[in-house]
Parts: sequence; structure tokens; C-alpha cells
Amino acid sequence: MADTTEHLLIPKPNRARVPSRNIDEQFDELALALDMVDAFIHALRQAVVLLAPADHDQAMETITGLVDALNAKMPADRQFKLDDLTDVDGATAAPVNYVLVKSSGGLFVPSTALAALGVHPHLISEVTGLVTALTDRPTRDEVAAGLDVLNDDLMAEIQKRGVPIGTMVHSAVPLEAYGYLLANGAPCTPVTPELRAALLAAGSPFGHNGTDPLLPDEVTANRFRRAAGGSLPVGSVQADQMQRITGSIRVRSTDVAGSAFVVAADGAFSASTQTGPSASGTTVGTTRGQDVLTLDTANSPGARTGDETRPKGITYLPYIKAFGAITIEGMADLSALFNALATEMEAVAGTDNTKLMTALRVRQAMRLRNGGTIALSGTSVELTGIPADVQRVTLDVDATFSTNVGPRLELGDASSFAGSGYSGAAARFVTTGSSAAASSASFFDDGASQTSRLARYVLTKQSGNAWHIEVSGQYGAGGAFFGYGKATGLSAALSRLRLSTGSAATMSGTAKIWWEF
Repeated sequence: MADTTEHLLIPKPNRARVPSRNIDEQFDELALALDMVDAFIHALRQAVVLLAPADHDQAMETITGLVDALNAKMPADRQFKLDDLTDVDGATAAPVNYVLVKSSGGLFVPSTALAALGVHPHLISEVTGLVTALTDRPTRDEVAAGLDVLNDDLMAEIQKRGVPIGTMVHSAVPLEAYGYLLANGAPCTPVTPELRAALLAAGSPFGHNGTDPLLPDEVTANRFRRAAGGSLPVGSVQADQMQRITGSIRVRSTDVAGSAFVVAADGAFSASTQTGPSASGTTVGTTRGQDVLTLDTANSPGARTGDETRPKGITYLPYIKAFGAITIEGMADLSALFNALATEMEAVAGTDNTKLMTALRVRQAMRLRNGGTIALSGTSVELTGIPADVQRVTLDVDATFSTNVGPRLELGDASSFAGSGYSGAAARFVTTGSSAAASSASFFDDGASQTSRLARYVLTKQSGNAWHIEVSGQYGAGGAFFGYGKATGLSAALSRLRLSTGSAATMSGTAKIWWEF
């Protein structure tokens, strides 16, 4: 038995207490315990007296601050919109099926789901039906092979129903729009690949200019046609010729002075008597007259004479079939469209805005405007082939010199290089400082001696044949420079440049040039 109660630890009698106590001592403890119980009960009674009954009603006004607190609250039936939230903007006015997306500023704004998702990857298997759809489609190689077969079959059918490539025709009207080229001996370029391939396969029977086979030429020499065969292969050219004419004249000799050998002549023959030495073999004096026999076809009755031998003729335009004139229902005449495409040189010149530019022509124009890269060697190098109507020329130089030199740039036309009219200045920077110098009046330079140069020259055409020159780059082991000037000494259009060392020093490296129109 414990000496105290479990919860409030009130002392209580205990017979088993050690050390043991007598009854008087335990009686005193019991009296103390009763006083403690009385105190606890009294405190509980005082607390309970202050509490309201369970069924007690309390008016809100009697509760301090309760009415004010409730007035600050929203009504229970209040409805909210997303735009009522401080971090949402535009939700009410958003179209149907838009979603809210958090912007970089922290606000949620409306957006389409696709825009919100943005560019993102997907596995093919994640796209419903895509694998099946792709499996049902032919591969790229299968399509390419099928197109090749279709193209061959189509071209074969076209050839069956049209005029074969290489056929020669005469026409009273121009036929260029229908797949023909004038037979004037011009080069057959890749613009007409079928005819070009056919002429090359035939051994270029009408000649070759080193790049392309030539078309037959019935225009320049105004030739008649003949069938090839025997000693005359296709493309044979013959001069005009007249068939051999033979005949004989019978005369009777006479020793009578003044008598004639020939009594009369007819047709293309005529006879006359002249004074002079007698013919060899006579026994009469040398003053006897002699007969002259003359042959002139113009004297033949009804003769038509001129400076050539020909049959009766009539003139036409000679053409050769170069490509098919194909018209597909619902589409333009492809041969007319082909005729409207720009040629390679037209694309480069850019002077005809009525021609169509294909991707090939654009590429050719870009390539031909690139003058190319040349190797630097010796004391000077010329860069030629600049078109007359060019507006800007760019020259990139990567050069090494055998000794310290001041590289020079000179501008030239078709006849000579300008030796005057240059002006300008250049500034140079190295780790030890900077300097500047004026250009020579006889050429364009930057006034610095150097053993290497990595630079770009940009020449821009001004009025007439005047050019502005801008240069910048790196030289030596760590120097940089830039300069600006002009050249006004050209007497004609710029057609070439010359880069030189101006001394016996040699150079190596490369120079790349291109131009713009």
C-alpha cells in the first residue's frame, strides 16, 4: 500500500510503512489529509459556480469583439472568379478550351494548351497510330526507285508520242517555246541536258568547244542538207561545187592568110578573131590572125547565173529538237516555262527581271560571283576576271613574305594598272604602341613593313570608275591595322587587281576574291 493517493498525493494511513508509526502519528496525518481534501473540493466548487449551465443562451453582442470580427468576414453565399485572385489575370476573357499558364512574371495567364506545352519531343510510339501509318508508307528508297522507273516510263511514252530529241525540222515561225533550238552552231549547254547527252554520245559530230558539244550550223554558211552515209558521216561539211563539164571543138587547119579556123560557135561557146602570133605548128607568118574560143555559161539560153551553184530553194528557220514540249492538264506549258527560266549567265548578270530563277540558277549565280582562290607566289600576283558592272569586290589575303615588306594593292582595267590617283591612310597597333601613315599616291598600302599578313580588302564602287578601299587585319607576330582610302586613276571599268611586295621579296599563301553586283 502506498503512503499517498495516486493523483493528488494526499497522505494516507499505511500499516506497512517502514519505519512503522503509532496510531497517534497516523491520526495526525489523517487530519492533514482531510484538510487537503477540503481545500481541493472548495477550489473545485468555486470554479464550477462561475460556469454557465449547459443549456445557457449567450447573445453575440455580449461577447466582446465577436460582432466586429464577423462583420469583417465574407457572406457564406459569396461566389469567386479566378480573376479575383491576385496572381491570375485574364481568365474571365479567355476563349473556350484555354488553360492557365504561369508566366515569367509569376501571374497565371490564359494560353492554348499547344502553346503552353511548346516544342517538345515525343517518341513515335507515343503518337497514336503513327507507327502503323509509317509502316504502311513506302520508304524513301522505295519512293526514289519508283520515281526513277516512273520517270523513265513517262519519258519513253513522251518520246513515243512526240518528236524524238535531235530531230531536225524546218519552220516558218520560231519554235524555241516548243522544245527546239535554232541550228546555228551554238554550244549545247546543260540547260538542255537530253540533247547535250545525245550529242556527246554521238561523239559531238558538229564540233566541241572544249566544254560543250556544238549544235549543227545551218545558219552561218546557209547550207543545204544531205543524207549521211558512205564516206559522209553525220556532221560532215562540204564546200559548194559544180559537176564537171566536158566537151570538144573541131577545127580545120588552113594556110590561107586571114582565113579563120572556126566558122561559128553556139550556146555557151563564142568565137572571135584577133591579130597576133599564129598557133604553134603553122607554116605561115606570125602576123596571121588567131581564133579565140570563150566558154561562159551566162551565154547559155535561159541561163540563171550567180556566185554559187544551187537548186531552186525556199528559206525556213532550221531547228533541232532539244527537249519535250510537255503540257499536263491543269498545269502550265512546261516547255514555255522552261524557256522562261534564266540561263546561267542571265542569273549572274541579273539584268533581266522577266526570267525565273531556279535553285540551280541561284547556286550557279552565287558560284560564278566567286572569283575563286589562287596561290600567292613570286613578287606579284594578278587577280583577273572581275565583271565590268560589279559594285563591290572583297579580297581575303593570307600571305607570308620572305623578308619585311610593305604589301601593295593596285587596281587595273583591261589595258593597264592605275599608277596614280591613290589616297588614304592607315593606323597600326602593336603591344609597344601605335602609329599611322598616309598611303602612297601610286598604289594603296598601309606604310608598315611586315613578314606576314592576314587581311581583308573591301572595294566599293563610287561614281564613274572611282573606288573606295577599306582594309583591316593582322600582321607580323601581334600587330593589327586598319585603313581607308580611294582610287581614282582608272580610265575604264575595273577588271583586275594586283597584289605585290614592291621589292625583290617573294610571297606565299592564298588570296580569295569574290564580287557583288
